[in-house]
Amino acid sequence: MWIVIVVAHYYPSVFHFDNEEEARKCYEKNKEELYTGHAIHFAEVKASKYYKEQGKFGLDKAETLDVRWYSDR
Repeated sequence: MWIVIVVAHYYPSVFHFDNEEEARKCYEKNKEELYTGHAIHFAEVKASKYYKEQGKFGLDKAETLDVRWYSDR
């Protein structure tokens, strides 16, 4: 799963995608529209090794995910 997090104004917006191409399009589109002081993040989210060994995958517990950030802001 891929996520794009846009931090603008008061609350962050989180978009999630099943493929990298759609996520990257969202990231690039929002990156062009950013104002000073706002931020955008792009990351790949996978089940952690520990959680894979348990034979489960869920997004209800953040400590069970490995996040690989690709953005610099």
